[in-house]
Amino acid sequence: MDYVMLFLVGMGIFSVSLVTAYITMKNRCDVYRDELIKLKIKVDMLSQPEESPRQSRFDNITHEILRLVREKSLTAREIQGVLGQSREHVARLVKKMADDGYLKRMNTRPYTYKITEKGLDLLKDATQKSG
Repeated sequence: MDYVMLFLVGMGIFSVSLVTAYITMKNRCDVYRDELIKLKIKVDMLSQPEESPRQSRFDNITHEILRLVREKSLTAREIQGVLGQSREHVARLVKKMADDGYLKRMNTRPYTYKITEKGLDLLKDATQKSG
């Protein structure tokens, strides 16, 4: 009887260690996925023949964000990774831009943002003024 109890306790400890290892691996995969997304955005920005974000022809960060989301929907963290601004600053700014109608916030987690017609008009006006 003692051997059966020891076996069951050992199996319980083994099961807990397997679950712990799985959770740790899943968390690492999430971190690596986030890092890969950041790197892909940076590589995409570097492969564009136009301008880099730091040498933009636009005068402010609002226009830069509009230019970024014109190509594809991005999360605030992805935008932050490209611009090099703080996460809080970018999150507040894209929320305000969505409230003002320049961006549309998609119901995904995390939120993704895409440009609206109003945002395209502002971007077009900024491009015409600078060019």
